[in-house]
Amino acid sequence: MSDALFVDTDAFLAYFSSKDPHHEKARSIIDQAKGIIITDYIYDEILTLARKRLGINPSIAIMRHIKHNKDIEMIVVTEKDKTTAEKVFEKYADKDFSFTDCTTFAVIQRLGIKNILSFDKHFQQYGIAVL
Repeated sequence: MSDALFVDTDAFLAYFSSKDPHHEKARSIIDQAKGIIITDYIYDEILTLARKRLGINPSIAIMRHIKHNKDIEMIVVTEKDKTTAEKVFEKYADKDFSFTDCTTFAVIQRLGIKNILSFDKHFQQYGIAVL
């Protein structure tokens, strides 16, 4: 897992949407990754936003891609992660972190993940370096 790449929702959607301004960068980085990590919360967010932005058929294709790709590991957010996320959510009330962002921060810290792809400013605001 140390070489695996944690991919945030925005980067995953950029990978699948040629209209996204980060599409080429996302494809380049993700295609070279030695394994992908997402959480179950990120999975939910990916599919929800894909359906809203891209439509049902592309979102189903993304769902199938994630579910059948042996290089993608889905980490389940634990109760301890949720507790940590609640503390972050409250502590950083001045930021517009979603609760999913906060669970992501908790999982990244718990697992010691170093390789992160996101185009979301929230990671930098929290102090997590991204590719």
